[in-house]
Amino acid sequence: MDQILLSLGKKIFDLRKEKKLTLAAMAKKIGMSPSLISQVERGGLKPSLETLIRISSLFGVSPAYLLEDSASKVMPGEISSIIHADERKTVVTQGGIKFSLLSNKLNLGSEFMLIEYSPHSSTGLRRYVHGGIECGFVLKGELDFEIGDKNYHLRSGDSITYKSSVPHRTINKTGRRVTTIWINSEPFIFSAK
Repeated sequence: MDQILLSLGKKIFDLRKEKKLTLAAMAKKIGMSPSLISQVERGGLKPSLETLIRISSLFGVSPAYLLEDSASKVMPGEISSIIHADERKTVVTQGGIKFSLLSNKLNLGSEFMLIEYSPHSSTGLRRYVHGGIECGFVLKGELDFEIGDKNYHLRSGDSITYKSSVPHRTINKTGRRVTTIWINSEPFIFSAK
């Protein structure tokens, strides 16, 4: 089994036990099935971004806290950091979206990421919210955005900026991989607890 999924599952299990929630009670609070939560806790299922957001919101932690490993902590006094392509902290959701942190170890106060969308992937069935402002640039491919009551279609070379507090979701409606560069003004995916 994947070590990251096992670590994620243990954190969720520990948080659930800390809050004294049964699988059924947790499932009801986040609108998911107890069996799905159980599979995630056992490390047998890679959750979607939507699922991570629901779980992290329930426990008052960031999605990144659930995904964080201890190997990427900032070293005191560190003034620069290089991350080689094969060393990036990466999360791949069940929905086929790969988030890769490009600003490891140094605290920027924001989150700088490479995000790759598999063909026909999305951030989830529902729109979600979090703190900060997002700015994204489409390097390759086309993406659709639902932000508030508006829809946007971006192609290679286009960028978008919006308040993350407005309900939003991202969809790759194409049969091709889409590559973007993204900044969240407030760390969200890879932030600390």
